Amino acid sequence: PTALPAIYLETVVRGRYSFMKPFFTSSMKEAVYGSAQRIGSANAMASDERAPMIRSLWKPGERSSAERKPESMPCTEERSGTKAVPKVPTRKPRLSMACLRLARRDFFMFSSLHTDATLILMEELEKAGVTGYVGKVNMDRNGSPELQETTEQSKRETLRWLDACGRFQTVKPILTPRFTPSCTDELMSWLGKLAAERGLYVQSHLSENKGEIAWVRELCPDCAQYWESYDRAGLWKDHTVMAHCVHSDEREREAMREHGVVTAHCAGSNINICSGVAPVRTLLREGNLVTLGSDIAGGALLAMNKVITMSIRASKFRHMQTDGKDEFLTVEEGYYLGSSAGHEYFGGHGGFVPGDYIHAIVVDDSDFTEAAHPLSVRERFERAIYMMHRHNIVSVWSEGKNVVRR
Repeated sequence: PTALPAIYLETVVRGRYSFMKPFFTSSMKEAVYGSAQRIGSANAMASDERAPMIRSLWKPGERSSAERKPESMPCTEERSGTKAVPKVPTRKPRLSMACLRLARRDFFMFSSLHTDATLILMEELEKAGVTGYVGKVNMDRNGSPELQETTEQSKRETLRWLDACGRFQTVKPILTPRFTPSCTDELMSWLGKLAAERGLYVQSHLSENKGEIAWVRELCPDCAQYWESYDRAGLWKDHTVMAHCVHSDEREREAMREHGVVTAHCAGSNINICSGVAPVRTLLREGNLVTLGSDIAGGALLAMNKVITMSIRASKFRHMQTDGKDEFLTVEEGYYLGSSAGHEYFGGHGGFVPGDYIHAIVVDDSDFTEAAHPLSVRERFERAIYMMHRHNIVSVWSEGKNVVRR
């Protein structure tokens, strides 16, 4: 059984296509393909085919519709007068279904700075029955030409995106300044006012690595610490989610606790890009709220049980770094951080509480390695956390509904 956690996914643009990072990993080499023409001419970027498309997830090795030759594209035909009109084959939204099948229903997701792509992503997630928050990323400085807006364009597109989000019921918008180095003071202040006016939550990054912290110090000389660059803009508030917090010192951690800012600990990403290991035990001991995140593709794990076990391993490395001062996470603690801690952000309770809608997964552990002795329920639970794969999750219950059944 699990209450489902917040997760992070990010989008990166490569040339004229947008790829969801999870599908670059060694375990999931599926890409999100599509051309600007399929988004629609309303997007100003459509004319040069750089606007991303996030709707159909093609099988590994398949080419996008823009790359296929018309004569080789599988289709049926409808007759309009004497002209044959090709019909694009329907594809299931693989990302959203993967989230459900891996028991990830409540989440936070970074999309990209492209408004239409973000709306398509939200649409597909809602169709699949996923609940959570998706953010159109804001970036008006220090980006590549494909990943940077002007300040006015970022404001205008953010408002257009928010206006279009009214049709969604289960997937909600969350303001997403990429991080301080990619957003000017003007844009950050504007987003802070917008968050206050519309009651919107905020997600971003904080103290991921030492180089980033030094960069923020150069960009914001009037801020003694990284977190103050968000605070002065009105973005440092209750329910703000900050990814990483690897190098957050005592003063920064105190500011997080006092303002209700949540840490999204992304152990796999932090290790993969050599950022360090976050002081999770210290954060918990001091009373900070911590959840677990994937941060694909800095991290390479979409399945939440794998994120949990990676976090436990990282805490053991931290335990060695501190000569045993920071105790490593137990399986029970890792499971809590990867499930109920995130669910509480959405207003839920930890574990099963009478009167709550059930959030649970049903795991078939019959194909696990046979133990040398009969296992207790606790031992079977721990084994499942470390060994289960997608096919072992035979049923997913969310908000009292059986949303996945095999």
